[in-house]
Amino acid sequence: IYNELVEKMDKAADDKSVAQAEKDVTNAEKKVTESTVNTAQKSIDKIIDPAKKKDLQDRLDVVKKTINEKELAKAIETTNKAIESATKSLSDSAIKAVERAIEDVTDETVKAEFEKKLAELKQGSESKKVAESIEGAEKALERLTKSLTDSNVKTAEREVADVLDEVKKAEFEKQLAELKPALQERYDELEAKGVEESWDYKDEEGYEMTLIDI
Repeated sequence: IYNELVEKMDKAADDKSVAQAEKDVTNAEKKVTESTVNTAQKSIDKIIDPAKKKDLQDRLDVVKKTINEKELAKAIETTNKAIESATKSLSDSAIKAVERAIEDVTDETVKAEFEKKLAELKQGSESKKVAESIEGAEKALERLTKSLTDSNVKTAEREVADVLDEVKKAEFEKQLAELKPALQERYDELEAKGVEESWDYKDEEGYEMTLIDI
């Protein structure tokens, strides 16, 4: 009699759990959010009857799948926008934004495609940096060739030092070295004209120069 009573009490308690889980699953189906799904899952976990538990779990799994699909679609959209922005600027910050967006993509196949695009963006960014460093050195050397001033020398040396392509860097360093005689010639010219202090001086061609310590 005692065992029968216990069984009846357990069944009554389980029936109550099933009723609550049924209510929570139905709510999750109507209002698809992580909160309603989590509440329904906790209720299902309390059920003892395996058949009823499976039936409710199957229903909730459909809801979970819907949430996952929505989250994936959102992550894909965010990543595509980040890639579009990074493609235009190729900046470090834009590329990092792509990396963060990819982390939220749960589909491994889609994620792999995005990571491939990310690698291409990084390569493009590095190529841009190299090109910009070369352009900066070229412009600085051009200015120095036209105007042998102390500030132009320092700018050219700095820009050449920052060149990321080692072959081009060696070429620019050679150009700087070849300018040394011209710099010395300018120095001697100014000294002959009695310019003793380091201040800007315009020669007959209108180029500004400064005495330079070679």
